[in-house]
Amino acid sequence: MRLHHTYEFPPPPPKKGAIGDDYLLAEKFDSLLLESIDESVRGVLGEGPLQAMFYSLEKHLGLRREEIPRRLGDFERGLVDLFGRRSAPVIIRIIVRNLSRKLEIPYYQRSDCNFQTYVEECKRRYEKKAGLQRQEVQT
Repeated sequence: MRLHHTYEFPPPPPKKGAIGDDYLLAEKFDSLLLESIDESVRGVLGEGPLQAMFYSLEKHLGLRREEIPRRLGDFERGLVDLFGRRSAPVIIRIIVRNLSRKLEIPYYQRSDCNFQTYVEECKRRYEKKAGLQRQEVQT
């Protein structure tokens, strides 16, 4: 009986400017978004209400903290359910202002924006800024 053992080598790391950079950029953005949510709600309401908010979002909407970057509309609906139509937009603006500061991009307050639109705009400007910085490093 002859045994064959094959070893598969791991794929090479992605090249600079390749898909790997985009993945890391998206991961960093998601991480900064979650940090902004944590810090903003904790700063306004405290640690207890922050934990209660995450518990309620998971129990009532099936929305875990780490899923928020992919379920922005559900997160906003959860905030409105928890804090009401008057307070939720204030919390959203604080989160987006904090996110903008972390991303080092300008914050623009707009009355016609929902949370998802705000975050998508931040992400677009962050990716554009990162792309420009990448070009400067390559030249």
